[in-house]
Amino acid sequence: MEETAAVATEETVDTTEFTGTTPIEDTGTTEEGTGLFPSSAPPEKPVPTPQAHRGTITGVTVGVSKEKGTRYLQFSYKSLDTAADDVLSVFPPQAYIDNVLIDPATLSDETAINEATGKPGLSERQKYARNVRNTKGDGTIESIAKLAIEQGHTTSRPLPRTFDQLAAYLNELTTGTEVIALLRAQGGDGDFADRLRVVRFADPSHRDDPKFFKGYRKLWQ
Repeated sequence: MEETAAVATEETVDTTEFTGTTPIEDTGTTEEGTGLFPSSAPPEKPVPTPQAHRGTITGVTVGVSKEKGTRYLQFSYKSLDTAADDVLSVFPPQAYIDNVLIDPATLSDETAINEATGKPGLSERQKYARNVRNTKGDGTIESIAKLAIEQGHTTSRPLPRTFDQLAAYLNELTTGTEVIALLRAQGGDGDFADRLRVVRFADPSHRDDPKFFKGYRKLWQ
């Protein structure tokens, strides 16, 4: 499985929690030494180093974004290095959500504008190739399923015909699968641009490959 650059999710999923703190309001004072803060420029917010965690998939469910009501897959996992729980969110094209048996050749090549950035986003066919399956065999859904099968996992469920059935099928097939979760800063200009989020699951057989995790902090070392 090749290493790829992190790509922002098609939808922003709000996973923040209220901490009980409130921001400090501007005092309106600019004269140095008389306000709450000095008038000199503050330092830039640091960007956290990408991390790699050993983990185990604990379940697959259908999530719904709060912004648009878009449905997506959530692969939950537990880190073996920090004991933390986290999720990998996978956003297939809407046409696939409506029909998991769709012929990818019928998907649109027209790119949509990302409302958050104003820049061109991915076409339906590109979303399918990234999140479902592609000619390299490293689409997110297919690569996780293949990894589970290689580790001896099976399912008694019939092949899915709906998106909900797909989630249930993958839940039974992949729960307990060992993975390495790759986390990178979310990016962008939002309040949580520096928050680490899971961008991909990798095969744990790469664990001792120094080149595979170049740029990542390996938490098992």
